[in-house]
Amino acid sequence: MQNNRGLTLSTFDNTVKVQGLNNVALVTVANIKAGASIIHIIDAVLLPSLPQTTYPTYPTIADAATAYGLTTLVSVVSATPLLAAVTDARTAVTVFAPTNEVCDRLNMLLTAVLSYLLMLPWALRTFA
Repeated sequence: MQNNRGLTLSTFDNTVKVQGLNNVALVTVANIKAGASIIHIIDAVLLPSLPQTTYPTYPTIADAATAYGLTTLVSVVSATPLLAAVTDARTAVTVFAPTNEVCDRLNMLLTAVLSYLLMLPWALRTFA
């Protein structure tokens, strides 16, 4: 028997097994009543399988980034030698793509740091 969380229950020779994502647990104590609930004690930690989500396939990294609205990433990469790689369908890499919001926060941080660094010579000359 399988539930919607990817756990499969099976019985054999008065033993109940629960199959999770990558492991099996044996029920060591069954049917402990707790209010309106039932507890079964098992001998392993179970990891249920996650629902399978299908995403569209795009010809290139640039096409996927554009489709997901990652305009800042596309703009930045377009100005670098990486453009050839992200527009080539044969490029086989894993990309952790920041959202536009993350890029905006990074830009604000870098702007603040640069402003601070540009003030240092003035501050040093004034107070030295």
